[in-house]
Amino acid sequence: DLGHATGQWVDRQGHTHAFFYDIATATFTDIHVKGASDVFAYGINNNDNVVVGTPDAAYVWCQTRETCPAR
Repeated sequence: DLGHATGQWVDRQGHTHAFFYDIATATFTDIHVKGASDVFAYGINNNDNVVVGTPDAAYVWCQTRETCPAR
C-alpha cells in the first residue's frame, strides 16, 4: 500500500517466509516471528502494518513502533 507490498516466499526446505517490499527502493524486509518456522503475510494498511500469521497465531507486524496499534 502507498508504494509498499507484502507477500511470502518458500525456501528450499519448504518453509514460508513473509516479507515487506518497498517498491521505490526495491528493498525487501523479511518478517520474522520468534520461534516460527512458517510466517504468512495476509495484508497491509496505509501505516505499513502487515497482518501475518503462523501455524499457531496471528500478529500485526509494524515497521516502526510509532505506527503500531496499541496493545
